[in-house]
Amino acid sequence: MKKIVIYVLASFTLLFTQCMKDEVADVTTSTKSTDIGLYINEILSTGDPNDWVELYNSTDAEIDLSGFGVSDDDKEKKYTLPSGTKIAAKGYYTFEVVKATTGFSLSSSGEDFVIWDTKGAIVDNVKFPALDDGISYGRTTDGGETFGNLTATKGAQNSDKDFAPEITATEIASMNDNQAYTYTVKATDASGIRSVKLYYETSTAVKFEEMAPLGSGEYKFIFPLFKENEEVKYYIVATDEGGKKTYFPTTAPDDPSKITVTNGSPVISDFKISTENPADDEKVTITINVTDITGIDAGDVNLYYVLNSGAVDSKTKLDMTTTDNKTYTVEIPGQVENTIIKYYIRAKDKSGIKTYYPLEETDANGTVTSDFDHDKVDTWPKYTVAPPTPLNQLVVNELCTKNETDPYYTDPEGNGCDWVELYNGTNAEIDIAGYWFSDKGESAEDGDKYQVPTGNAITKIPAGGYLVIIFGAENASGDMDGIIDARIFIPAGLKTSKDEAVAIWKADKITLVNASEKFNEDGAFGKLEDEKSLGRTFDASPKWKVWDTKTPGAKNQ
Repeated sequence: MKKIVIYVLASFTLLFTQCMKDEVADVTTSTKSTDIGLYINEILSTGDPNDWVELYNSTDAEIDLSGFGVSDDDKEKKYTLPSGTKIAAKGYYTFEVVKATTGFSLSSSGEDFVIWDTKGAIVDNVKFPALDDGISYGRTTDGGETFGNLTATKGAQNSDKDFAPEITATEIASMNDNQAYTYTVKATDASGIRSVKLYYETSTAVKFEEMAPLGSGEYKFIFPLFKENEEVKYYIVATDEGGKKTYFPTTAPDDPSKITVTNGSPVISDFKISTENPADDEKVTITINVTDITGIDAGDVNLYYVLNSGAVDSKTKLDMTTTDNKTYTVEIPGQVENTIIKYYIRAKDKSGIKTYYPLEETDANGTVTSDFDHDKVDTWPKYTVAPPTPLNQLVVNELCTKNETDPYYTDPEGNGCDWVELYNGTNAEIDIAGYWFSDKGESAEDGDKYQVPTGNAITKIPAGGYLVIIFGAENASGDMDGIIDARIFIPAGLKTSKDEAVAIWKADKITLVNASEKFNEDGAFGKLEDEKSLGRTFDASPKWKVWDTKTPGAKNQ
């Protein structure tokens, strides 16, 4: 018996099946060079899982098919039927067309199918058209001359009678108040489907909606959100081009299917992380959307994390905050280089139901079946703190705003002076003769810039090398503008009373080479304590820190 099928592509519990037939169009499309009463009777080119072909023996005697060949449009790729293959009188023989076995497959867009006898004569050749899923093409009566689209009857009698569509479907297993349920079906019919509609009824609404066609016989409908404990009655009706209808369930429309809406878990979406490769001590910001119709109390969306090989009981809990009761944000504190941070997010609604990010799935016994398990740290998402890429240039590398203990960095009267260390992060020597400095950062006016004298070897910095420049007090006596005792002096002290930064320009006085972070009372790092320095986290690093131990002219460490 022929079947037209509508099936639901979702999680359901009950299965209903009805058998219907359809009439077909009159089309004659068969050629042969020999007639032994053997026919290509039916073809399915959209098989699930495999395509197949049905042969029919119209004679009163058995036919031995041993050594017969079959092929598609490419006549050179014949598949030979195995020895001992026979088809009974008035009987059927079907075989699957699988490329791994036959060497070719059937095109769903249509092509020829040919059967050859042992001498190479064409026994039958049928040209079939493009077919929708679940629809076969064949003779309207076994061995007849009229062809058309059919409902598949593999190994059984073909028919040209008109029947209503057949529906194969299952009932909705669950529906909750937080997620719009998507109902997806597939509908096929030999005469064509005119419409697939879904009826639903609640305590406040009665709707009869067209299901949206997706192509290839698929249709879907997205239910609106319903409140917890709402009973939803529903059924499907498929109508073919001839006007015949079939219902699911079979008791509809008088007795439709029913589902009661449950309280669903919070819905988590739109996860974002500011970086998965943070630098040393860089904070990581995470945002995520959480919605729940029953509401979520403050403090019930949390991020948990552990460092490196930390166990689950060592996890740190952070409350995610929100201003719109939808988008939640949290900052994971910065960590040192090469630290591994493992984390997950949990949201809990007012009834105590929890959801995790990543999604955690469990079976009926509560056993976790998903890859993520919030009780197993090794399944959590993670990121690693990586050192920033060093700057490949000349940089202001370290500075000290109050120095008393480095006797070399003094003025002519022996007073301890501020100093600035330069580092050459390139692979070539750099000569800073004629370069300009300022203690007022990048915004310095021309009058605030101080030039390095020319004509002395001390101005040359080797690749990977250092040069320390003394910034002397402005009221110090002696020559504080130039080179003294193989030291470069700049007549500008690094003050602790206002926001400052050291900057360096090329000899054109226009091209900025590099500048330090701001320091002193209003600067990014505040007022530096005595004998401490402000320096890069490592030589030529783009990040800065306050060092307890000064290292002028040496590696930052």
